[in-house]
Amino acid sequence: MLKVMQKLINIGKSWERKIMQQVFTGKAEISKRMGLSWPTVMKLYQKDGLPLMRLGLKWALDSEQLQEWMSRKSQCASVINES
Repeated sequence: MLKVMQKLINIGKSWERKIMQQVFTGKAEISKRMGLSWPTVMKLYQKDGLPLMRLGLKWALDSEQLQEWMSRKSQCASVINES
């Protein structure tokens, strides 16, 4: 799981430039945008608090909330790496 988090942190800066505020909907789109399989996305949701939400029968991910979550995770990882 740590490798997945590091991958997200590494691509986080490029995401900030590419992602405008929008909401991604559906498993396929969310997986594609994050570059991860759906089971991995769900593990991040369940274990690390990835800000997914349900909209009716679909899953949704707000890009702004994703950026904030990635920033928080990046800060936590840098604190861990410094110790």
